[in-house]
Amino acid sequence: MRRGNDCEARHRAAGHRIGQQGSPYRPAQSLNGFEDDGFGPGHLPGDGPSLPNRYRGRVLIGAHRSLSPFARRDGQFQRAVADRTERYRSFLRRIDEMDRLASMETFVRVVETGSFSGAARQLRVGQPAVSKSIAQLEEYLGVKLLTRSTRGLTPTEAGLGYLERARRALEEAAEAELAARGAGAGLKGRLRICAAVTFARIHLIPMLPQFMAQHPELDLEVILDDRQIDLVQEGIDVALRMGKMMDSTLTARRVARCKRLVLGTPAYFDRAGMPATPSELSRHQAIVYLQEGAVWSFSRESTELSVSVQSRLRVTAAEGVRAAVLSHAGLTIASEWMFSPELQSGAVRTALSEWSLPPLDLWAVLPTGRAATAKARAFVDFFERTFNA
Repeated sequence: MRRGNDCEARHRAAGHRIGQQGSPYRPAQSLNGFEDDGFGPGHLPGDGPSLPNRYRGRVLIGAHRSLSPFARRDGQFQRAVADRTERYRSFLRRIDEMDRLASMETFVRVVETGSFSGAARQLRVGQPAVSKSIAQLEEYLGVKLLTRSTRGLTPTEAGLGYLERARRALEEAAEAELAARGAGAGLKGRLRICAAVTFARIHLIPMLPQFMAQHPELDLEVILDDRQIDLVQEGIDVALRMGKMMDSTLTARRVARCKRLVLGTPAYFDRAGMPATPSELSRHQAIVYLQEGAVWSFSRESTELSVSVQSRLRVTAAEGVRAAVLSHAGLTIASEWMFSPELQSGAVRTALSEWSLPPLDLWAVLPTGRAATAKARAFVDFFERTFNA
């Protein structure tokens, strides 16, 4: 035992001396950012990137123990080290595939947001980490992927080609991961959902516990905003939007449709009277939701009629419209969804029910240029099924 230990100590010491002299090993040029650990410089015998500290010592000790004392004296130690080094490097190359996927995702986020800081916010890392990841990716590929302009960071010609393939690779990796876990397994990670404030409060938020129970490893972030925000810039995976889809470049799927109604409280109609025709609305106090406008269009059989209503109160958010109506300030047109609890309880009443207003569509919208992730598809399917039940 003593002789073996002495031999092992000599090999350790020899490795350290060789590292200091720089021969026969090459100078340390670690691609992984690891420092020398005292067993020699960054590269062990053979070509390829340096091994991390936790592997380099194992290579030397394992190679020593795998040989007989005669073989160690016969010079086979170097060959055994080279063989074990290559096996470890093969293992590390497989790990690097995971790192490259992370680099791909970082690159895609930088292009989508147009900045390192925007990508860092979405990925929840520091901006230097994003910058370093892109630099390492460009070094690995040997091409420049991004260029700075007055509009921010934009992809080069090589970057554009890499972008589409990186997106497909990330999507396929996500699909492969989901398939590997099995169809019955839950989703994991983070899903960012955007919806209008009132709709989310009344309809979306109450159904989320059921979805979360089905996927206990999935975290949800719900962004409530009545405006149509930039989904890419904000890192949104799926948005629920109502009305006409004005942007034809968006990927959208209609998940529901409802009626628009003329609504007011019983107290308001007792005070101002119930309108019998659309033209009588001009004598009423209208609460105008600015997304709807002050011109209301009605139809009945073959008759179509547009009415410009009088309004002293115009509101930018649905919550304000609800508060004004429930305070008996006037009547409004709104979707059934906006006042569904009050319609059920009788707190509001409908008028002109024999006339129709254009219906309101609800869309599930995905960011431009991005295919639906497994998480987004699962959520949209769940929402459509549950909401229309």
